[in-house]
Amino acid sequence: MKGTKLATALGEISSGIGQLPNSIGLLRGLEKRGGVAVASGETTDIWQGSWNNNHVALKAFRIYPPQDLQEAKKILWKLVPVWKRLVHENVLPFLGVDTSIFRLALVYDWGHNGNIMQYLESHPDSSRPKLVSVLLCFVHGSS
Repeated sequence: MKGTKLATALGEISSGIGQLPNSIGLLRGLEKRGGVAVASGETTDIWQGSWNNNHVALKAFRIYPPQDLQEAKKILWKLVPVWKRLVHENVLPFLGVDTSIFRLALVYDWGHNGNIMQYLESHPDSSRPKLVSVLLCFVHGSS
């Protein structure tokens, strides 16, 4: 993954000053679709949305108490420049960050196949070892 050191340094700077670079920054013009989250995890809810006429996923963090928002941003601002550079055919592109609809949300292209568990359920003949291998290589920067 080219530029990882630079992206990591940019993340450190972003976290330190509490602001994302304009090239990576906050997305404008997002719209939330529907009144109910389509999925949830331990700390986030997934909502459907649209941005620039594209179907997107909004991964909204549940952050309580409110003062924890600054700490969450400090952590995420370190990671966002790295995530923005990650590209793989089997991983949804990270588009940016929203703070207008939700207090803090990550924005991705919409996964029409669902999450990995939903994909495996609808594609039972998929090679699970190959998917795990692809995922591990992607996460650890190997080819």
